[in-house]
Amino acid sequence: MLIRRLKKFPNRIYNFFKSHLKYYRALYSFKLIKGPKYINLKKDEIVCIILFRDMGYYLEYFYKYYRSIGVNYFICVDNGSTDDSISIVSKWENTILLKSELNFKHYQRELRQIATTRYCSDGWRLAVDPDEILEYFGSKKISLQTLIGDLEKNKFTGVVAYMLDMIPENKLSEISKTTFEESIKRNVFYSLDDIYSYGYYDKDCPIHGIIKNNKLNYENVEWKFGGIRKKYFGEECCLTKHPIFYYKNGVIPFVHPHLTTGLSLADFTVVLKHYKFSGTYIEREKKLIDDDRIFHDETRKRSSIINDGKSFSFKMNDFEDNSSIEYLIDRGFVGISDRAISFYKKNSEK
Repeated sequence: MLIRRLKKFPNRIYNFFKSHLKYYRALYSFKLIKGPKYINLKKDEIVCIILFRDMGYYLEYFYKYYRSIGVNYFICVDNGSTDDSISIVSKWENTILLKSELNFKHYQRELRQIATTRYCSDGWRLAVDPDEILEYFGSKKISLQTLIGDLEKNKFTGVVAYMLDMIPENKLSEISKTTFEESIKRNVFYSLDDIYSYGYYDKDCPIHGIIKNNKLNYENVEWKFGGIRKKYFGEECCLTKHPIFYYKNGVIPFVHPHLTTGLSLADFTVVLKHYKFSGTYIEREKKLIDDDRIFHDETRKRSSIINDGKSFSFKMNDFEDNSSIEYLIDRGFVGISDRAISFYKKNSEK
């Protein structure tokens, strides 16, 4: 009723009030399930922010991995799971578990922003999805604490990552019973073909206009799109994200699902290995469609092509299997400055 009345106002006023109404509806939808109400971060600590719905398949290994590289806290928002997601996250230490039943399809931005800003003091955020594994140069030896120490020393407040879709050699229907940890060992194939790029401030970039408040400190930073999901399913998916950033006054998280503004970006980029096509992928996608929880038509497009997975498989001659960060740097997929290389080498030797 109120939204219909606001339509009588000029578009600028209407959009202002509509966005605020959505935000506060989302805010008051949050319910605390377990954990503290608020986290006070220390200078060298980082909190991981995740949203999930029926992602129990990923969560045990996800927690194990990110704790191992130095995540101190987790803020988790369940969006109406019917699987074992809540019971898994309930066991995690140093975790705030929240719940919102609002449809992610309509409230993605608000849910992400509230989780990022309302339950934790200013400080470092790692915002990733449960099917994403972060890797950076030296990540097997250098913790996130060491990394953010370097970022602070150089007055960087954000890091750009590129998503790399990882796929199995087997048909998707043949891997439904593998665990996420097993899938990581088996989903070792990827392709850099069909990826196209724009300069970070390129006016032709589809999201130009909302990134001007970010400062580049390294010229080899791009917006990448496409990849294997473009080749096989016709998706124009965005592969660039800002997963690591320092939240403070003036920083606006998730202006776009992949984009945070108000950042001074680091002189290196990292990779997010994306394990969408793993384990119970086919069942998860079908459930999202049946529940009408998808944000765009890409999920429906993929599902119509893959169907039950019995007759679908990726063509393995399209792919390669060396996805080490060093090799991806040599291939030009991710980049790193001479200064950052010196830092990583120095700290890897300790």
